[in-house]
Amino acid sequence: MGNKCCCEDPNYHVHSYCVFTEVTECHRHVIRGVTSPAEDTRDHKHKMEGVTSTDSCHSHCYRCRTGKPKYMCSGHVHEFGDETSRDEGHRHCFCGTTDKGRRCRR
Repeated sequence: MGNKCCCEDPNYHVHSYCVFTEVTECHRHVIRGVTSPAEDTRDHKHKMEGVTSTDSCHSHCYRCRTGKPKYMCSGHVHEFGDETSRDEGHRHCFCGTTDKGRRCRR
């Protein structure tokens, strides 16, 4: 694809996600974002990374890959799950499912 950004290519797509972490130390965080672009192949996966919401005066980093697509009549979703970084002496587990995604445009 050369120097072109893959999200300018309509053969690629991204997914949004928004989940709460599990409660640890009497609080939880929100994890939200958009996955990395991926080409429309049968077993593709996406990268997810970012920083949680700030709660109890701190936040956590997270980085994971989605699972393979789960196809349905009107598109597909991806399941994901992992743990956040260890900050303030603890970490949080999180898991969820992406939205059905949207096509990248030129």
